[in-house]
Amino acid sequence: MGNMVTGGLQGAEDILRAKTRTHRHLRNRLVALLFATVVMTLVFALGIYGLEHDQPGSNISSYGVAVYWSVSQLLTYGSSLGDPVTRGGRILEIAMDVYGLVVIGALTASIGAYFIGLAQKQFDDVEEDEAEQDGGTAAAPE
Repeated sequence: MGNMVTGGLQGAEDILRAKTRTHRHLRNRLVALLFATVVMTLVFALGIYGLEHDQPGSNISSYGVAVYWSVSQLLTYGSSLGDPVTRGGRILEIAMDVYGLVVIGALTASIGAYFIGLAQKQFDDVEEDEAEQDGGTAAAPE
């Protein structure tokens, strides 16, 4: 168990420090995704505030509340503030849900590609080691 934890922490540190080209690529993708999500959250908050702040029955009364609503929508697909009351607000809520799904998909794909790359490198290293042990006398595949 200790090796898994140590290895996982070392892998995270390697990504943060961009130890290899693969680590750098993953780190850059994660930073870009984080930046895009922060920008989109603020844009969604501005949109929902503009659509909802003066509507009867709306719980969005300030930009700060709109930011809270946007963050909670993106993180949990729901908010304690309730649903938007305007048609535009509901459309924006659907757009936020779609964006959240895209972000989760992109994050999953980035991390998956990283681990597939690691597995491929390990496989290539094993094949190279086996070829060296054979002394290069193995027949080439036809």
